[in-house]
Amino acid sequence: MGELEPKREPDMQTAKMDELIDRVEQLHAAPHVASRVLELIREPNFEISEVVICLEQDPALAATMLRLVNSTYFGLSRKIGSLHEAITYIGRRSLRLAVLSYGLFDRLVQGAPEAWYYDFWRRALSMSAVTSRLCADSKEVHRDEAYVSGLLADLGVLFFVQDDERYTATYDGQSHASQLIEAEKEQFGFDHAALGARVMQRWDFPESLSNAVAEHHGETEAVGDLVTALRCAELMSDALWAPKSPALAEAQRFLEREYDYDLDDFITLAVDCKEMISQSEETFAIRLPTEIDPQAILEEASRYYAQESAGASVQFVGPGSAVETALPIEETSP
Repeated sequence: MGELEPKREPDMQTAKMDELIDRVEQLHAAPHVASRVLELIREPNFEISEVVICLEQDPALAATMLRLVNSTYFGLSRKIGSLHEAITYIGRRSLRLAVLSYGLFDRLVQGAPEAWYYDFWRRALSMSAVTSRLCADSKEVHRDEAYVSGLLADLGVLFFVQDDERYTATYDGQSHASQLIEAEKEQFGFDHAALGARVMQRWDFPESLSNAVAEHHGETEAVGDLVTALRCAELMSDALWAPKSPALAEAQRFLEREYDYDLDDFITLAVDCKEMISQSEETFAIRLPTEIDPQAILEEASRYYAQESAGASVQFVGPGSAVETALPIEETSP
């Protein structure tokens, strides 16, 4: 008989992340109701009545489930008023992801600084909308997983904020992309993408989601529909709200390369996401202080495409061509 393989100890970075996660979880009441619901629905033939009794012990979570089933996400023709009926419509898979994500959010967003709080929600709702939209026709990504991966992409940020009061200054002082990632690594030894993925692993989220969250700031070639969509959503979460930021041109280039999007496709995506974000605000009972301005996005996006088209025209002009001849010639002194 061969020897049993020794149990692998977590590496140093994982151990540090686990210590931070443990500290944050000790600061907040354990999500007993969410944990109990997850335990109940592990069984394929779970009793809906037991789940209802459990959810009734957490009115906030129960209310969220009702708002979810009555949202346009499910598109029901009538309002659902009972938890029993809501759970029946939501289904086991969607219920599990909803309880996992909303259970985490309910504990961690409370008490955050107001300005940071709204910035976090703006990014979370934007990324969930964009990821859902881009994965709508994917055969490898379920729509619930697309939505939740966008919603929880910055989960690690929530844990950093709750653990270290200095982090808010770090977050506010950097752009959300590479600068913030580097600042986090310098301060903690790991970034919010890795930390969020570790939280999801500990909470037994599907591996596809934790992997996508870990890679959503990655610079390596995106592999898989979910990672690709989430990386684009990261850019769009800035572009939608700040059209004059560099993120808009970056998002447009990304969408052109990965999805063959033209200007009309880009604007349609922006308008669709604005509507989806409004719907998510109702589900989470939150109201963002600002709105997306599609007209501003159209103007900036059109400017980008015009510049790209002009650049392409000049690039492909050959010697002696009509376009080259039409260009003004700089006079030189004799």
